[in-house]
Amino acid sequence: MNQEVQIFEVLRDLKDAEFEVFKKIVSQHQVEASTWSLPTASRVDIASHLVSSYGSRALSVVAQTLDRVPVRHLREKLEELRLKDCTWEQETSITSHTRREAPIGLAEPVVTQETLMKLSRHVGHEWRELGIMCLGLQQHQLDRLEEDNPFLASMRIFHMFLLWRNREKEKATATRLYQLLSSESISISHEALAVLQEAI
Repeated sequence: MNQEVQIFEVLRDLKDAEFEVFKKIVSQHQVEASTWSLPTASRVDIASHLVSSYGSRALSVVAQTLDRVPVRHLREKLEELRLKDCTWEQETSITSHTRREAPIGLAEPVVTQETLMKLSRHVGHEWRELGIMCLGLQQHQLDRLEEDNPFLASMRIFHMFLLWRNREKEKATATRLYQLLSSESISISHEALAVLQEAI
């Protein structure tokens, strides 16, 4: 699902009055808004224009604007759409051994996205330290995650674990992740480790 479709799906759920407020807020940042008939622009027009104006930042611009409308439930829907998009891309690029059942000859499957999402909810402010010291990620990668997910901490942490899983491929098991998170001198919550123990 591309950004334009994602944005349209969210705008479609706005009530007419909320959509008018959304357009007014957008117009404050769009000096050329009058040239594309903002007052009469449809939801499809707005989605198309935001993507052409902001490129990869369009989703973040929409999320920030929704905060000011305010319609937080739609911002959450936007995050869910981004997650589904990411999930589809990951599942099409990773082999079938990501499934829960271990194929013949494979001792343990790759840790599932469901487990990583549960885990991300139990990781707090120490996520950057964890990403660098335990997962071997780079500072610029973590900065990018924060830029792409400015509102929901659990989403940026989830995507951090996905980065690690994609890099490690078949080695990205729940057991391996448990070892990494419990071997370093970083304070990881018991709840987080319990999530991984359940998955082993």
